[in-house]
Amino acid sequence: MALDEKLFEAIVLCRNAAQLSEFLSDYIRKNTGAALSRIYLKDPASGRYELLGTQGGREVLNADDPGVAGRCILTAGPAIDNEAGAEHASQAAFPLVHQGRITGLIAAFDSPGGFDGEKVAILSETARVLSLAADFFRDRIHLDCLASQDRELCIRATDVLSPQGEGHVLRVARIAAGMAVKLDFSSPARERLWTAALYHDVGKIFLQGRQPWEIERLHSGEGRAFIEACGFFREAAPLVEAHHERCDGTGFPRGSSGEDLPLDAWVLSLAEAVEEFIREKRGHALSGILQSFYELHGESHHPLALEALTALIDSGNLMGLYEEL
Repeated sequence: MALDEKLFEAIVLCRNAAQLSEFLSDYIRKNTGAALSRIYLKDPASGRYELLGTQGGREVLNADDPGVAGRCILTAGPAIDNEAGAEHASQAAFPLVHQGRITGLIAAFDSPGGFDGEKVAILSETARVLSLAADFFRDRIHLDCLASQDRELCIRATDVLSPQGEGHVLRVARIAAGMAVKLDFSSPARERLWTAALYHDVGKIFLQGRQPWEIERLHSGEGRAFIEACGFFREAAPLVEAHHERCDGTGFPRGSSGEDLPLDAWVLSLAEAVEEFIREKRGHALSGILQSFYELHGESHHPLALEALTALIDSGNLMGLYEEL
């Protein structure tokens, strides 16, 4: 069954838990008429199902809840109740399942006429897409190999050191993730690319005190060394080192070109380059900035990566990352 690419991209490009919650609630309301929807994600550390987008204290689902949410968790399958009454609205819940494990659930309530076959299909597909996209949505999902606070510390530290400013790391990651969808990368390849994007500039942390040109030329190698030392996600290390390489051989540190690197490395290289270019040109119309980028730098990048970036731009999902321009 083909994946709903447009929905996947929109989820991946959400900036935080609150935005994802708002987007999904609006999507479910428009497509099923549900008056209320709730998305719970399972915290891998505590095993609790926490309401997505909760502000302040976290709202936790009672796994013994007798309603559809509790039955969904208990059976690891859909739970639907269309027997609406004066004090009882129609309800439906669908599990988020990844690699055979429940990672959360979607619950929807009070849809006019109940949840018929068409609405059930929409909710089922939404749950399937979110199950896959959750791997990229790191505001709520921890990296398997680092505690979330350590990951956030690395991102904040590299953002502080980046001329592109706050949000640079996540913008690069989300651009790369969107391109990976267009290129139909496998789940392991998308995971490796996402991890590499999050840590692509981490080497700058270890080069403070050096000359700016040294930091620029050496940080990719330092980043690779750090990732390899972490052990669990060392497969991302070559991509971290290669994020300033260019397909025509003009990049660094190795001057790699063409078939020297896998396509996901060229995707990260392009994602970082276009994000850097956009931020340098902020204050101008995004359409003009992108046109200039293609004219000035297009020939330096892998043609398939460029096609994926073009498709991402045409879909409109890139625009949301640069609303302030």
